[in-house]
Amino acid sequence: MELFVHINRIYTVSHLITAASESLIRAGADSIRRTLNLQSLSDDELDKNLKRLAAAQRQCTAIIVAHLQELDHRDIAQRKAYPSLFAYCIKELRFSEDVACRHILAVRASRRFPSILVMLARGEINLTTISVLNRHLTAENHQGLLRWAAGKSRRELERRVAELEAPAASPRAI
Repeated sequence: MELFVHINRIYTVSHLITAASESLIRAGADSIRRTLNLQSLSDDELDKNLKRLAAAQRQCTAIIVAHLQELDHRDIAQRKAYPSLFAYCIKELRFSEDVACRHILAVRASRRFPSILVMLARGEINLTTISVLNRHLTAENHQGLLRWAAGKSRRELERRVAELEAPAASPRAI
């Protein structure tokens, strides 16, 4: 029940952000900063607002991935005459190719390992984490590997992937 309430709050915030964004878009680029009145915020207020927005974005990313997962399951993209979920993401959602790929990898990975959605929403991992680790996640290692990956940089993730891909050291002949 708590998760349902939390998701409803995110939907409400999403609707508010959408409405505000549409007003900003109509206002034009020059008046966006004036409309937001950012220069009137203290440093602490600006920092706090930015952190809240980043948290909301992470939560929205998890919800978008969950929605894409369901859309893919129902074959809605194909019924709308798109050849793939990728094409749907680019044309309908106006994602860049890179963003579409990362979301689709997250859809597929979270279908196999549902805890990924929770970790995305909490900000423990992100779409880059999933795209780097995806090929190496297994039923046996996904929990430990994803826990280890929390908060890691892309470079750290890639080093770990290199270790996973390195052939096992062969025993020396004595």
